[in-house]
Amino acid sequence: MVRAQMRDLRRSMTGASRTNFPPPPGEDPAPFVAALETDAAEGVCLHQASGTPRFQYTVPQSLYGTVLFMPVLVHESTLTERIRWHGLSYFWMCVNYISQTAFLFGIHHFTKALHEIEADPECEQLQPWLLASALFACTVAVLTDVQETYDLSYLVNKCVPTVPETSMLLFKRNYRENKVDLVGGGFSARRKTAIHIFVLFPKFLLAAGLLYVSFKFLVKSEENMDIILNATALVFVIETPESLFAFFSLPEVRTIMSALPDFDASESKRMVLRPLYQLSKFIAAIALVIGVVEWDYDFEQCTRPRPRQLLAAWF
Repeated sequence: MVRAQMRDLRRSMTGASRTNFPPPPGEDPAPFVAALETDAAEGVCLHQASGTPRFQYTVPQSLYGTVLFMPVLVHESTLTERIRWHGLSYFWMCVNYISQTAFLFGIHHFTKALHEIEADPECEQLQPWLLASALFACTVAVLTDVQETYDLSYLVNKCVPTVPETSMLLFKRNYRENKVDLVGGGFSARRKTAIHIFVLFPKFLLAAGLLYVSFKFLVKSEENMDIILNATALVFVIETPESLFAFFSLPEVRTIMSALPDFDASESKRMVLRPLYQLSKFIAAIALVIGVVEWDYDFEQCTRPRPRQLLAAWF
């Protein structure tokens, strides 16, 4: 009778009440039925109903997430299995490093060659709003990659336990909150150091280098159509790790990565200041665009727009 009542309630309840089901094996289902009836009668906000913390850190579905976590997600006993589950991930990461570095040096040399070529006195007048939008979009895309690097560093340092020796991550289903919790395993201090040196630090350097060459590349655009094409190409370079992961990684590897649960973050402090923090990032992005254009821009060539014109294009 109780099971039939539970099935009827499950059919009628909203997604907010699903977190109470199914009850842990061996426990009395009566409290869970009572919780369902309370939720159905009163209702709760999504944050309370879903049972999720205020902040969660998600492992990105890219080569970086695979290289960091795949070695501690699947147990392998043979060389073939090691190559299958994480050896190939290391190989594709090397391919990513080579590809992005080649792109950066290629863009740098191409921009340098454009700088040495004398400008055409009849070249097209660039639209300030178009140049401002392209610079801002590339800035946000690159800084998002930098922020992802910081999030991965926090995830590795704070969310994954530090153990004497690196061991497999162990998970257990939490039936009460309908999620999967990390209950054992972790990274050694040596592995965390290696992750920062060989994965996160190169990721940050590539993002910083791309930010530098992207500005020089865009401000050297000779036509308005070139601004659009150049900005699109730069965003493509940023998304190289995700593209390589989606195209080259084994389907079973992608399945395991998609099943990896989010990591709960500690309760955030200074919640009142968080909107100001987000607004400060917007101001910093605009200031970075204006500052770089003022410092490294040939205003006399084709009577190109000055920073005050870029500001006017935004506001």
